[in-house]
Amino acid sequence: MLSGRQDVKRTVNSLSVTALSFPISFVLIYVMVMAGPLATLKVDLVITSTNNGNSQLFVAASDEVFSEVHTDVAPIIQGNNSFSFRLRLPRPWETVQVRWDPLDQPADILVSDATLQVGFVRTSLGANNFVTSVDTSEVQESREAVFFSTLSNDGQILIIDKYADLIDGLKIFALIAGLLGASLFTIFVMLCARCTENVRSLIGLTNKFAVLGCNLHTASIGAMLATGVFLISWFWQI
Repeated sequence: MLSGRQDVKRTVNSLSVTALSFPISFVLIYVMVMAGPLATLKVDLVITSTNNGNSQLFVAASDEVFSEVHTDVAPIIQGNNSFSFRLRLPRPWETVQVRWDPLDQPADILVSDATLQVGFVRTSLGANNFVTSVDTSEVQESREAVFFSTLSNDGQILIIDKYADLIDGLKIFALIAGLLGASLFTIFVMLCARCTENVRSLIGLTNKFAVLGCNLHTASIGAMLATGVFLISWFWQI
């Protein structure tokens, strides 16, 4: 009778752990993706400048003002330049606004190629995506390139795009990764629980310390798997 109660108790504990493993692992994977390197705004630019200086990109949440907290700077030389800005999204679950200060000197700027990327979603930028803001001439399109002039050391251009769609793509990827990862982890936990029960029945683990050691071994394997998922998410750059 006692043995039957112990079997029922072990079964209930095993089912409880399995039931909790899916939502917990899903939330952890989702948060890791949304807080990892994929939650980054990347802007690649190829420009020709008539002056030297620094180019700067700002990103802010839709209800915030631009500040030096979320900014990236690239050195510019007279002539051809190819460079990238990479900025963390202030709030990965919300849309953003982007400001580009092309050069901290008066100059003529020709943008021959421009792309924007969030997560795995990449889009090309054209003349309609560059909007004059402060101390810049009207943006013109010529021979598949964008041309404008900075009129002072504080020229500003707003980069307009469907950022909500780009961030939604990141959310969808995080959702899929969370569902797949949580499903695999839950199956792994179920197999480990079954294996643990088989080991117990085979060698008769009745000592509490022996049972604890078996459980710790299972937990350590699960922790190694979770750590691997975390490292892949963190270092998987685009």
